[in-house]
Amino acid sequence: MNETQLSEDSVVPEESINMNGDIQFDNIEFSYPTRPDVLVLRNLTLTARADEITALVGSSGAGKSTCVSLLSRFYEPLSGRIAINNRLIADYNLKKLRQKIGIVSQ
Repeated sequence: MNETQLSEDSVVPEESINMNGDIQFDNIEFSYPTRPDVLVLRNLTLTARADEITALVGSSGAGKSTCVSLLSRFYEPLSGRIAINNRLIADYNLKKLRQKIGIVSQ
């Protein structure tokens, strides 16, 4: 099984991490490493605007927590891109990115 190695290195200088912009999921496809044959997200495109309240609502197993896990880079999408302020989240220092995200469990 191939697992993606997440580096804490960044392309974007740490001081430029600005979480106050739009969050964009663009054509995301994802399956969990333990079940690669089951596509959990298919062609997900979503923009959470900085000046609006966005809620992810759906039944159990719909992918809400998966979206948060992808945003926090606990997993990497199979395809597509996730960006904050039009910068790919993969360009940010992993530790600094996670320090900017608060998660309240279900």
